[in-house]
Amino acid sequence: MSRDNLYEKFIECNWWIDVDKRRANSWIQNFGQDKDIGKLILDNIFFYNNEQLNSYTKNIINQIKGEIFQKHQLKNCKLFKDDPYYFDQWNIYKQNLKVIPATIPSDASGSAYQVMPRYRSILGSDVVSDIYSIEEAIDNQIKELIFVDDFSGSGNQLKKFIEKEINVHGKLIKICDLPNEFTDLTVTIAVYVIHIKALKLLNDKFPKIKIRYIDLIDEKFDLLNDKCIFYNKLTEEKRAHIIEFIINTRENIISKDEKYKKLMQYQLNIPIVFSHGCPNNALMLLYAKTNNWRQIFKLGDDEI
Repeated sequence: MSRDNLYEKFIECNWWIDVDKRRANSWIQNFGQDKDIGKLILDNIFFYNNEQLNSYTKNIINQIKGEIFQKHQLKNCKLFKDDPYYFDQWNIYKQNLKVIPATIPSDASGSAYQVMPRYRSILGSDVVSDIYSIEEAIDNQIKELIFVDDFSGSGNQLKKFIEKEINVHGKLIKICDLPNEFTDLTVTIAVYVIHIKALKLLNDKFPKIKIRYIDLIDEKFDLLNDKCIFYNKLTEEKRAHIIEFIINTRENIISKDEKYKKLMQYQLNIPIVFSHGCPNNALMLLYAKTNNWRQIFKLGDDEI
């Protein structure tokens, strides 16, 4: 199997946070005689560094700005994007907006809280808040709540969060039911990357909630799928060998440390990494750390 060793180029240009050649080569040693499998995985990692995530945050905000412009342009065909009227409308919109991490406050180390500073730097501290501020926001006639995170893989964690009950004036209301209780309130989920399974689950389950995202991925990036696009140039025999190796290695990791067992329900086996760590849907071999398996990237949720 020919190797491009693209991962070395990513390391040389400092695209991967806290990963140098020594760390990468140490991780590849985990694979023994199958080092080409480790190199193939590293060559195909989706790594989102700080600069890229900052750009994605601006992109999501610009989606909203564009919709506001289009809405008001329909009312005034002479309106241009540099018109002061447009900027006034954007400022009014921000006064009626709250951006909230899609998790509970006690999970301050989670990925949702990791993305909050990016929104705060663009929208300001007055716009960014936490889940306990929803009642106050509703009292202040807030028109849109945007719940943010970095990635949704299976959609199950976001579903669990959206179905969480919050206390509004003594009444317990699920977040997903807020648009029914307050008809002028828009509830939005914004993530940088989403799996097509998660998108379908959230759209089907919560039709009144808007989903914003930048990148859409699917099962073609699953390393346990023999149709994975990373295997395009490989024989069926080689594909089967890689899949068997990953499955056996994952089982060995779980046998060494039980904490990884509960992550199996989220596994999509995708080589995806953010600057603050791997989502729990990522390929376990990337973030696992046992007495006989070296880690290359940390897990984004330190509580697991």
